[in-house]
This record gives sequence, C-alpha cells and structure tokens, in this order.
Amino acid sequence: MYYVDKIRDGKTYCTRSVKAVQSGNAMFTLQASFKQNESTSADHQLLMPKVPHPDQLETITEVLDRLHDQKCVSESDYTFGKEWYDAFPATTKLVEPEQLLFQKSCYPKRHLWIKAKGHFGEDQNENMHKCYLAYFSDSFILQTALLHLAPFSSTTSIFHTSLDHSMWFHVPCRADQWLLCRLETEYIGDGRALCRSNIWDTSGNMVISAVQEGVMRHSKAVSKF
Repeated sequence: MYYVDKIRDGKTYCTRSVKAVQSGNAMFTLQASFKQNESTSADHQLLMPKVPHPDQLETITEVLDRLHDQKCVSESDYTFGKEWYDAFPATTKLVEPEQLLFQKSCYPKRHLWIKAKGHFGEDQNENMHKCYLAYFSDSFILQTALLHLAPFSSTTSIFHTSLDHSMWFHVPCRADQWLLCRLETEYIGDGRALCRSNIWDTSGNMVISAVQEGVMRHSKAVSKF
C-alpha cells in the first residue's frame, strides 16, 4: 500500500511524500519534488571527465571472460558475476577494468559507461528514462567505497547496503544511449560510507547527480560482485 501526501503545490514547484507499507510495516519512504521547465541550458556544470569512448572498452562480462581465461578469478566468483551481469538490464563498461575484482586498495573513484539493454522507443516520455536511471543509480555507487577497503581475504568481506539515496535530474536524457558515470566516495567511517555519482551524456551535458549513504561493515565472506 502506498500513502501519498501532498506537501506543497506552487507555481513552479510541487512536492509529494510517499510511504510504502507492507504487512503493516513501513518499507520505504520517498520525498519527490517536481518543477516546470524553465531552461534546458546549463549556466555552469562539472566538466565531463576525459575517458575512452565506450566503443574502445570491453563490457564487464567480456572482462570476466578474459580474467577467467587467465585464471585470475575463481569459478564461483566467475559464475556469480556472469549470472548477475547477464541478468542486469544495462550494458556496462568499466573505464578501469582492473578495479573489477577489488584485488588491491586504491583511491575510491571509478568511471563506467552504461546503456539500457534494448530500445525504449521514441514514444516513451522522459519519466520512463528517469525511472530506469533511478534504478540503475543504486547498483554501483556504494561499491566504490570497497576500492579503498580492498583487498578482501578468503574469510572476511564487507557488508554494505544503502541507507538513503538522493537524486537530482538536471536535463532530460535517454537511458538507452551511452551515459558516463563518475562514482566517488567522500567519507568512510563509523560503519558508514558516503558516495557521490555524476552522470553525463555523450555530448558532455551533466544530466544527473546522486548521493548515497550506506552501511559499511566487516562481515563473513561473500562474493565480490
């Protein structure tokens, strides 16, 4: 059951609060703001990083296949990773593929290209693309903190899960065309991590910003993916 509260209706902005309840328990809360379009041009934005074009890079599944052939990844991690990325609804390419296995500690920042598998069709409005990118934005951002905490032993790993997540949609974009994501961790401590994501289209327009805070604790070993 979803409960929607009308917080504010203004001339340009409106705000809604949503609570999802299941079996009498609150499972999810959301606050969303909507606005009338005023301008599609940016007066200022972060510059798009200079990275290789996605046509020059391997997909994550191709990287996994190569590492498996080189016997750099265990059978269990290879099988889990292949199944996860094959089922994931986006084609994903890491600019820094050496970070995939979290084999050594490094500064917690990564770049990846993403594009929805398939085509959304020209008749879909921009909200469909926003919904897809909201789903995607939760998939990799918190993993960035693991780059600092790596490597992991065979008996220990890091439990990580989202606590809260915020997104800002700056300009319309298509989720079924290549988008560059820069992911960076700003803080790790007290069992938490704070991570930021910025997303650009291939024309260099910054289309989305996101911030996520999550739990980050040592735990028993799980797969690296």
